[in-house]
Amino acid sequence: MSMKKITFYLLIVTIVFTSLTSLSKNIYSSPFIESTFEFTNYLDNYVSLKPNDSALPIADANCQNITVYLDASGNASILASDINIGSVGDGFSIDISTFSCSDIGLPVDVTLTVTDSSDGSSDTCTAQITVLDSNNPTITLNGLAIISVEACSSYTEQGAIANDNCSVTAPIAIDASAVNMNVP
Repeated sequence: MSMKKITFYLLIVTIVFTSLTSLSKNIYSSPFIESTFEFTNYLDNYVSLKPNDSALPIADANCQNITVYLDASGNASILASDINIGSVGDGFSIDISTFSCSDIGLPVDVTLTVTDSSDGSSDTCTAQITVLDSNNPTITLNGLAIISVEACSSYTEQGAIANDNCSVTAPIAIDASAVNMNVP
């Protein structure tokens, strides 16, 4: 190998070595002191990510508002899954799950609580539940539905009873005077 090649290779190695060395430390020299080296560790300002080291909570609650309809008994119920919309966690509960006729007309606020057992975190959200009664009342006639009455004879109204899932059963007053008994 020639002397030029060796010098060239040594020059390259020196440049590379100096460049790599300057990444981790600063080298200072002074003409007054024979040789001074000051080492600065750039790794002092590193960031370490450790698992579960001040981890953010995993539980995240997301709710949706819903409408529930009362059944023939005047009741309705919901589950946590009915108001949950993409929550994150492994435990779900709600503070109110049953509704009745007294809840008609005003939105009912229901709180969904989501928990995560892996870190013990929890989160809540609130959904508004609108309660509706779509059941029509039923009317039951007392006596026969069709009654034959002779003209100019007396007629006694049998009455009827109205039933509704959200009101008290009550008798219905039928105005018998609307029946004209004098028409042959």
